[in-house]
Amino acid sequence: MALKSGKSNVSINRNVQNILTLLDTKLINFVNSQVFINRNYAGITEDEVTSALRFFLETESDLLEFGLSFETQAVNPNKRTVDLGISLKAGLVQSANEIGNYIFFIEAKWLDAPDYVTTNTGAIKRFKSLNHGIQNPNPSRPQVAISPNAIVGYRRKKMTFQQSMININQDIKTLISNHSVTPDNFGLIWGIGETLCQKISTEYDKYISTHLRIDNSNVILHHFWVKVS
Repeated sequence: MALKSGKSNVSINRNVQNILTLLDTKLINFVNSQVFINRNYAGITEDEVTSALRFFLETESDLLEFGLSFETQAVNPNKRTVDLGISLKAGLVQSANEIGNYIFFIEAKWLDAPDYVTTNTGAIKRFKSLNHGIQNPNPSRPQVAISPNAIVGYRRKKMTFQQSMININQDIKTLISNHSVTPDNFGLIWGIGETLCQKISTEYDKYISTHLRIDNSNVILHHFWVKVS
């Protein structure tokens, strides 16, 4: 599959900024939202939290008239799915060929799970390997690798944001130490500078990171972490 990195036009950039603004300003209200309260219970799964998150973000987006559609388990190449794929509603696309194209992806993970960074289901690993982040999964259409994207981390009581950041960055540093020249088991190179940098600390934590993808392009990931239990 021939891939190229996306060079978004002004309209797309504005819409991506709207998504980042939505996450930046509204995610802090998620756990107090009625949809999360109604669906929350002991033993709630990652997918169930993400289903509630999709409903919450779409509702907030509609209130702000951003014109965004949110799809759970969005299909990407090789039948991989991303937790949330975001596209523009049909009336906002610039041409019929753009209808259904994703402009942004959100992957969700428990912060205390072992697959935030790597393993077969690793969130960062999937964006690096281009299993996540493709504008249109149809192999007959141009395969554009988009950036930026986001990872939402769900924090449970047993771990602090600070400890999560230390653990995740240590996992990345280990990969850099072992695979800055020789690829890892997934064919990926990990370079200096791929660790998470903290942007702000409030009721949720926000980080940013830049990663080398398997096609030698870069993907920027915005990390939004929220306490859900």
